[in-house]
Amino acid sequence: MAQPSGSNGQRKDPNYVRISTSMTPMTHDTTEGTFTRYLLTNAASNHIRDAFQKVNTTQNVRVAGIGTTKTGYLIRFRDEQSAETARNNTTWLQELGNGTKIVKPHFGVVVYYTPTDEVTFTDDKT
Repeated sequence: MAQPSGSNGQRKDPNYVRISTSMTPMTHDTTEGTFTRYLLTNAASNHIRDAFQKVNTTQNVRVAGIGTTKTGYLIRFRDEQSAETARNNTTWLQELGNGTKIVKPHFGVVVYYTPTDEVTFTDDKT
């Protein structure tokens, strides 16, 4: 069965989880060991793997690699079950701290030639 492709042609892989964390300026006041954006990949990987190990429900997840994004990190797991466990048991995010959360993909929609008074938004969004 073929997997769907994203708009940029990349395959959507269920073994990935994207996380975002607050950006803390790198100053002398920054607490060493704090999980933030823009850490070196090795340091971020250590933080993330430690967080998984500290939580009973995620101790058996198998991380294959960690990459960086503009707002955080992309975690690749060795199997779909590990990724699903990480998505469903989010206590490990609290271990990372600093407002870390799972990022769910957002897809913008542009509708040309449609009057805005004919579109109904929920939750008072403009």
